[in-house]
Amino acid sequence: MKNIVLIGMPGCGKTTLGKLLAAKLKMEFYDADDVLEQREPYSIKEFFAQGEEVFREAEQRTAEFLACKENCVIAAGGGVVKKEASMAAYGKNGIIVFIDRPADAIVNDVEIKTRPLLAAGTQRVYELYDERIELYRKYAAYIVKNADSIENVLSQLVKIAGEMKK
Repeated sequence: MKNIVLIGMPGCGKTTLGKLLAAKLKMEFYDADDVLEQREPYSIKEFFAQGEEVFREAEQRTAEFLACKENCVIAAGGGVVKKEASMAAYGKNGIIVFIDRPADAIVNDVEIKTRPLLAAGTQRVYELYDERIELYRKYAAYIVKNADSIENVLSQLVKIAGEMKK
């Protein structure tokens, strides 16, 4: 089965849902940010200190590495959609699913200070959402709203995985 690649804003639930989905489907799970930090010489924060483009290059290398995996669930970085080559890599062997969580829910539920691009404050969440929403939609084969209970969102993802097997 192809990989299931979850994209969306930081704090939309990619990692939480990805772990649950992978466990339910008995698939491997990879958080792209964690993989990046294991494989690269710098942390995400250190990459961003060198400039966002430097980070996006590292993110692309991670996407290319993870795209070679099979039968796994991948939680991609929130801004991965900003680099077409990264999305092309994920699309080679993966079905892209956009976890669409309203910006208000992210602001009210996520520890923003721990997220590099969100550390500037809540207004930045809204700006990033507006900036990226069309890119998320462009690359997504499926869009799943994360405005409901985690169980309902997970069941939608399981249904998508079932459709992939057909």
